[in-house]
Amino acid sequence: MTRTPDRIRGLTLVELLVTLAILAILMTAAAPSFSGLLRNSELTAVANSFVAALNAARSAALKRNLPALVTPLDDAHADWSEGFVAFVDVNWNARYDEGVDMVVLRRPIKGGFLSISGSGSAKASPPYVRYDGSGFARKADGGPGNLTFNILRNDVPDSEVIPQTRRVILATTGRVRLCTPTSATDRRCLGGADD
Repeated sequence: MTRTPDRIRGLTLVELLVTLAILAILMTAAAPSFSGLLRNSELTAVANSFVAALNAARSAALKRNLPALVTPLDDAHADWSEGFVAFVDVNWNARYDEGVDMVVLRRPIKGGFLSISGSGSAKASPPYVRYDGSGFARKADGGPGNLTFNILRNDVPDSEVIPQTRRVILATTGRVRLCTPTSATDRRCLGGADD
């Protein structure tokens, strides 16, 4: 006896259109969350890169017994939000000279949704972080260079700014720590006396 094959089932056009419509609705709802997730990831990556730049500059200063600096990367060397460069100041002029100074780490920042501000020498004109040959954070005049950086997302409502902030705290000894404040007055995440 020969058997006839069972009917092969597939999707009808209506079923396929309904499935695509549901998928489109779900993707539309998820897109803002995904965008926020990407921006949170970039915030964390920039904060970690900044800590790495400070540590790399300190190590280079200790290794070469020369001053090492971290400065903004933009053409005027004034805006931290454009990126930053860590370098050994070979010619001792306290500013980045491409082709002369030895670059330790360079990190451009794209997107425009991050703001970086600092205290102490990090808000001077031009702003900088400087390590002497012993690895201590120092101002250009030789004073202690403890300071604090706030790296935050500027595309979130005011109620979400604190959780979307990363604070980089540099002690005079050169020690760097990174924290996420839980409030505007979070004592464990406050900087030094130079703020």
